[in-house]
Amino acid sequence: MSKAVAEQVYDSVAPVVDAVAESVLLNHGEYTVHPMSTCSEDEVAGLFAKVCQRSNPVLQGRPFKDLELLGRAMYRKSAKLGMGQVTKHEGKSVGLGCCWDFAEGGVWANSGLEMPASLAAHGACGKACFDAVPKRGKKTLFVAFYGMAPPHSSHCFGIMAMSHFAMGKAYGFDEAFQFTLIPSLKGKGVFTDDKFTEDSMNWKMSFTDVTSDKEQVLEELKGLEGAISLQVTSLDYNLSDEYVTMAAMTVRMKKKEEMRAPMDILTASHLKYLQSYDFQWSQYVSPGNNQLTSRL
Repeated sequence: MSKAVAEQVYDSVAPVVDAVAESVLLNHGEYTVHPMSTCSEDEVAGLFAKVCQRSNPVLQGRPFKDLELLGRAMYRKSAKLGMGQVTKHEGKSVGLGCCWDFAEGGVWANSGLEMPASLAAHGACGKACFDAVPKRGKKTLFVAFYGMAPPHSSHCFGIMAMSHFAMGKAYGFDEAFQFTLIPSLKGKGVFTDDKFTEDSMNWKMSFTDVTSDKEQVLEELKGLEGAISLQVTSLDYNLSDEYVTMAAMTVRMKKKEEMRAPMDILTASHLKYLQSYDFQWSQYVSPGNNQLTSRL
């Protein structure tokens, strides 16, 4: 590389590659919600590792470094649509929400990362749930992971998820898919819906129905109590008063208006951000993107 080219590429007045302008999408009491793309992969991976073990029977007790790797995969999968979000308290990341196109596959698919052996049971559950989704020829948004670090309020947990339903609708998705292995969420709020209709399909999968070619995984799943709760819903239904009310109940809000107002603000702000230069730059330098290096 010539001296002239080197000076052009590494000009001290040029923006640093990792620098993405901070963007507050929502102020909610003591909390602020931001696009995930304004945070580094390291930051999101560390937060995910702290949050994901809470009550999740196939993630509890796993090596921290393996959970961080899963967090990196979540970050990368969420990067394509750009809808991922992070909640902050006093400038520190305390919550996150991840989603992507169901057609992109599970969390490890095309992430550039390899699943650690310690997460084989988690991977088996995810594959079984993806395989169980009815093939209806509709564009499906996978509402993948949402969580807040204790002792922080669960409100932003729900607001982020509901904004993703609304953004999904704006981006042409027809329906949403989600599942939970967390016992405390079963029979609560959105997971109290036991209907199986065109707009809201709800069913359960026993851990013993999850298949794997690893005997150790089957033994682990056999010892778990309860079942996995799965849900496929039309996005029109997700945005209805009935569903918003259930979502508010899930995160201990007293009425649907407490959910509806902030989710609408967050949705509008994030959709605007997705059209901004800041988001386009974050995509340009995202992990695995070779656009920048190909031009050097």
